[in-house]
Formats: sequence, structure tokens, C-alpha cells
Amino acid sequence: MELASKVVCTPHIGAATEQSEEAIAEETVRIVKEFMRVGSPPNVVNVRSTRGSSSTLVIRHFNRVGVLARILEQLRDEGINIEEMQNLIFRHAEAASCSITVDRIPSARVLAQLERDPNIIEVTA
Repeated sequence: MELASKVVCTPHIGAATEQSEEAIAEETVRIVKEFMRVGSPPNVVNVRSTRGSSSTLVIRHFNRVGVLARILEQLRDEGINIEEMQNLIFRHAEAASCSITVDRIPSARVLAQLERDPNIIEVTA
């Protein structure tokens, strides 16, 4: 009790300046703009780092309208959740490679359906 009588506590107000509030606002705008531009926020700290039991499909395909839509429909119809997806278009825009992280490997039936699509070059699960 003797020590407590000698201590004076005050709130920290160093971050409550006009300059700091302006800097916070500017950084918030920058983060939102970056998110809108690339689809992921910079400096994010709460992204899941481990994928648990998820799997990755790699689908090489011709760069044609509707190919990805058909792939996604087949995965949806099988009840497979897509966790991450990236589609890279190669030079001359003729072919692409789509990497899809899914919550489980599709059935042999769905993989066979994908491989029969004339616009899909190769499926790796």
C-alpha cells in the first residue's frame, strides 16, 4: 500500500494528436486501395498459415471463355470448397495454369469429367 500511494497513473494520449490521426487515416486509405487493386491486404496478420487437410489441383487449360466456370461448377456440384485460387495466363494468351486449393480431393468421376473437357490440357490432383 505504501508504494501505491507514491504512484500516479495517467492515460497515454500520445497517439491522439492531429498528426497521428492524419497518418492513421492515410495508411487506412492506402491499405484499402491496395486491397482493391490486388485482392489481398498488405501486412495482414490473421491469414491462416497452415492448410490442414486441403489439397491442390493444378489444371492446365486453354485460355477460353467458360473454362474456369465449368471447373468451378463441377467442384461446386461435388460439394468441394475452394479455399484459394490463382490463374496464370502464359505469353500469347493461349494457355493458362490454374492452381486451386480445395478442402478435399475431387472424386475420380469429377477428375475424369475435367480431363474430358477439350479445353483442359492436364489435371493434376
